[in-house]
Amino acid sequence: MRTTTLRLAGVAVAAIDTNKIPKTITGICDGVMASVEQERIARSLHDAGNAIVMTGLIAGRHAASSAIRALVSAICEATGAQHGTLSEGANSAGAHLAGVLPHRARMGAVRSDSGMTAADMLAQSLDVTILLGLEPEDLTCVSDAESALAEHKFVVALTPFTSEALERSATLMLPIGTFAETSGTYINCEGRWQSFVGIANPVAEARPAWKVLRVLGNLLEAEGFEYLSTEEILAEFSGVAGDVSPNNSYNGDSAIAAPNGADDPSVVVDVPIYQVDPVVRRAAALQLTPEAIRRRDEQS
Repeated sequence: MRTTTLRLAGVAVAAIDTNKIPKTITGICDGVMASVEQERIARSLHDAGNAIVMTGLIAGRHAASSAIRALVSAICEATGAQHGTLSEGANSAGAHLAGVLPHRARMGAVRSDSGMTAADMLAQSLDVTILLGLEPEDLTCVSDAESALAEHKFVVALTPFTSEALERSATLMLPIGTFAETSGTYINCEGRWQSFVGIANPVAEARPAWKVLRVLGNLLEAEGFEYLSTEEILAEFSGVAGDVSPNNSYNGDSAIAAPNGADDPSVVVDVPIYQVDPVVRRAAALQLTPEAIRRRDEQS
């Protein structure tokens, strides 16, 4: 990703008067000379009238993601282009708005005390760890999640499926339905709210995940677990959220250092398309597609 940031820095130098480069990216752009190709890119963005620069999932997962985002934002501001970004999953935008992040509260408010990331949690021996719809292979933030979870004292897995890795990692497994077996609401990367109903009943003793969480909250006598339907949850949250206007502009004001060194090969930033979650990993038809076979051959 160092090469990518330097290429973006070249476009930024070509697009912005060097005396007006934001201080957030001066360290990245220092010493960079724009190539003829990069000048052509900057000019085409400026002349397009309705251009958009998209950043994808690998950029978002990478350690240099802040530098990339700041560079793209500066390029878009200088050329008049829009900045678009692909969301990590079906409800990443909803999770951000709801404050399910270690450093952000509801509606993106900065937390006074940041919580732990998934990597932070896995690095410790916690008393209780809950996996919600996750299996050890989904925790790509560490090189060996199964070994990390083995150090935790009590691991609860809310899961639609079982696996050898989960059986080795989890102290207790509670059955939940898949996304197709519950109602709910997604907020997509455009900020559009999309409600849905379950199209199938949960299998056997499985229940929608929100109901299992509600019961756990009731047993612990915790506040805020009295909901009887996802519609109640939606009504409360939408009342708090109000009208949300998506905005990918970068508002940071601290200087970002230039990425130094090569990508770390031990960090997984590219997850094959048909390995991204427990459902598609078990879809026989998807695993027989040329793309899935090709990626398996590459990994073998």
